[in-house]
Amino acid sequence: MLESRNDLETTRMTTDLRLTDEPVGFSASELVTCPRCGRQNGPDRAACLYCGEILPSTERNSHEGGLELRKLDVWEPGFSLIARSRSTADDSNLSAAAKLIGVDKTVLYSIFDSSAPLPLARIESKEVANEAVKRLSDLGFSAAIIDESDLKIERPPARLRNLGTEASQLVFTDFNSGKSTMIDRAEVIIMITGRVFETRRDEVAKRKKGQTKILDETETGSDLRLIDIYTSADIIGYRIQTNGFDFSVLGEDKGILANENIEKLADFLERHCPNAVIADEYDSVRSLLDAVWECETRKYTQVRGYDKRKYATTYTSSNLSQFTKYSRMRRLLI
Repeated sequence: MLESRNDLETTRMTTDLRLTDEPVGFSASELVTCPRCGRQNGPDRAACLYCGEILPSTERNSHEGGLELRKLDVWEPGFSLIARSRSTADDSNLSAAAKLIGVDKTVLYSIFDSSAPLPLARIESKEVANEAVKRLSDLGFSAAIIDESDLKIERPPARLRNLGTEASQLVFTDFNSGKSTMIDRAEVIIMITGRVFETRRDEVAKRKKGQTKILDETETGSDLRLIDIYTSADIIGYRIQTNGFDFSVLGEDKGILANENIEKLADFLERHCPNAVIADEYDSVRSLLDAVWECETRKYTQVRGYDKRKYATTYTSSNLSQFTKYSRMRRLLI
């Protein structure tokens, strides 16, 4: 008996909708059980989708594959994977490492070639971060893990107004309180220098009939040189910046320009702190930090005018938070 026209049409549509002869997804036998939470995961995942635990190895999540690292928002807590050095890594290993953590190969080469500890990625769980360190080590790269909560970015270094010397000690004067603190010179273990750039652009615009016209625009910027000083017993540290600091400790070497004085002060501190590591590479590696530790940018908009068609917008950008992260990271790795 012949099928009706409707039956034939239904059969044809069903056949046309089948896009592939291959099975979609994974079969139950291919799924991998998480050893921590017991949930099922695809065999191509290196870490559990639900709790972050490292999954047992399969052909699909082996060393040839990446770790599927989710890009974290700036405000999210995480673990920073820090490049330390490379030893026997060749070009093929560099490609495998770049694929592993999702970094451009040329960028990864520049990071390890700089010889400075630099962030490779921000990772959501410590288990995945540990797995990344292990796999990078197998490829000939050395990396460390920094728990970002240990950076304590919410607490800025104590800003100094002045410093002096007394016998084997340095005398730090707090910028805000005026309180003096005595620090043994031998206890200073690292000093980090760098520049902080801050920009601000103010824009007034008017919108009419779907079009925007810029009525006024101004832009300002500042360039500050900083020295962060850390002791063996302190993670918060002390900060000297060009504006508001009294360079009288330099004596006759004190000049007119603050930027020259802070360079002289860095040399002064290096001579008087024999155990201190001098980390002055921040300015040269700053561009390599941007992909992982982004500079802080903000935008503020206000409505102006009785007709509510004028808008005043302020754009700001600063690498101060980035410098502080780098500074604290260098201290933690001592």
